[in-house]
Amino acid sequence: TKAFYNIMLNDGLAGYWKLNETSSPAIDSSGYGNNGTWSGNPTTTTSVSQLIDFENPRGIDFDGTGDYITVPTVSLPGEFTFSTWVNTDDITNPRMIIGEDSGTSGGGPKIGFSTGAFFVRIVSSIDSAVAGPATGAWHHFAITRDSSDQVRLYLNGTSSLLFGGAAQS
Repeated sequence: TKAFYNIMLNDGLAGYWKLNETSSPAIDSSGYGNNGTWSGNPTTTTSVSQLIDFENPRGIDFDGTGDYITVPTVSLPGEFTFSTWVNTDDITNPRMIIGEDSGTSGGGPKIGFSTGAFFVRIVSSIDSAVAGPATGAWHHFAITRDSSDQVRLYLNGTSSLLFGGAAQS
């Protein structure tokens, strides 16, 4: 059973950040060396989802004020999947989970929370949003784009179609 914790996934995987370190860097466990650098003052936490038996039950706490991790550029061409566990105490103020932040409302791909909703932006000017999850609890998110350019959000296993068509390619 412990073999799962050290599995090497590399069939198109761009990065796998466990975020269970106690300090920078955020190690990329995919084998591609896309390690990230902590910025601001993120802290280590042992408050992680009890839904999974993590071998190393730690995570990183971002307080919403200038905390982030910078990783090498990872593009999202064609089909992709992004997944993560998130526990947030605020979904009303803008909070980015992953994305390129150029400091403008456009910029590159972004996934996060704003005004009570979970949003996804694949191209620079089009957002799609669904109701945000309850705060103060762990949630699993997955975003997928398939070969027909349909983008779906999976929140705790429940699917919502966010985009369909070539506008998101």
